[in-house]
Amino acid sequence: MLDFLKNLLKKQQSRPNQALIHEMIERSASEKQHLETWQTGQHKQQMMLFIRRQLDNSQQEGGKDFVAVNTPKSSGFVLQYNPEQASKAEFSSMFDYFKQQVLDLNYKTYMSDVKQIPKADHVQTIERHYLKPRLNFKELTKDSIINQLYGNIIIEQYLKNEQPISIKFWTQPYTDHKYTKALPFQELAAKVFK
Repeated sequence: MLDFLKNLLKKQQSRPNQALIHEMIERSASEKQHLETWQTGQHKQQMMLFIRRQLDNSQQEGGKDFVAVNTPKSSGFVLQYNPEQASKAEFSSMFDYFKQQVLDLNYKTYMSDVKQIPKADHVQTIERHYLKPRLNFKELTKDSIINQLYGNIIIEQYLKNEQPISIKFWTQPYTDHKYTKALPFQELAAKVFK
């Protein structure tokens, strides 16, 4: 068994950005309970207000805890972990809460996975919720334009040695002529971060 682990680590060192572990996200009963409790608490309201203010002010200023992104191919933000603002459990609950909010907007989970990537001095963990708009196949015809809503939505939580680093939330609209123009990110933000 020890030889197996040594060989696995040698292979990993020759491919430094290859995931050592890649699996679906499975939340424990206590993590699910924490999310339910967190959703009804004051902290959730404070964090949603903080994010909305940051998004509203992103044109005027940038902060060290929050960076907004708005390009033709992607819109969203990166929220840096600040232990004065949230505990590790609260930050993780917020990550899962974002997913729940998007699912309520006629989206489906395409994938929720976690990767662990060994680096030279730490282990990087990336948890990801990848969400796609639901299609109404009854309304589709050969010439139909597909309503993409806000495009694909990706929510990622980055951890270093199991300690939170950031949450990245962004949209990636389809640019194909078969899809409607994506709805504005600000509209999505008003619904998700209410």
